[in-house]
Amino acid sequence: MEKNTASDTKEVKIKRFTDREVNKQIYRKVDPKTRKSRSGHKKGLICLNGKIVARVKIPNPHDSYLSGNSLKKIADQLLLNNESFNGLIDCTVSGSDYYAILENVFTKSASK
Repeated sequence: MEKNTASDTKEVKIKRFTDREVNKQIYRKVDPKTRKSRSGHKKGLICLNGKIVARVKIPNPHDSYLSGNSLKKIADQLLLNNESFNGLIDCTVSGSDYYAILENVFTKSASK
C-alpha cells in the first residue's frame, strides 16, 4: 500500500498580486454586473444561466499588493481554488474556462 507523502497533498499557494492585477482580470474575464457599495468599493454579481451564483468584492485598482487573506477571500468569493485563482489572474485560465469551472461546480452540487 502506498503512503501519501506531504508533496502529494500539498496545496498550491496563492501568488502575490496587486489590487490592479486582480481588478483588471476580474473585469476582463469574469465580467460581473457591478454596483458601488457605501465603502466606495465595487461589488460584482456573477450570473450563470440567468441566476446570481456568486458575489465578489472587487479591489480598487492600486499598485499595492493584496494580503494573502484578501486574495483567499476573493478566490473563495469567485468559487475558485488557489490554483484556478492563480490561473485566472496569471492568464492561464480564460473567461470561458472560468464559467466552465462554475458550471462544473453547480452541476456537481445539483447531482448530490
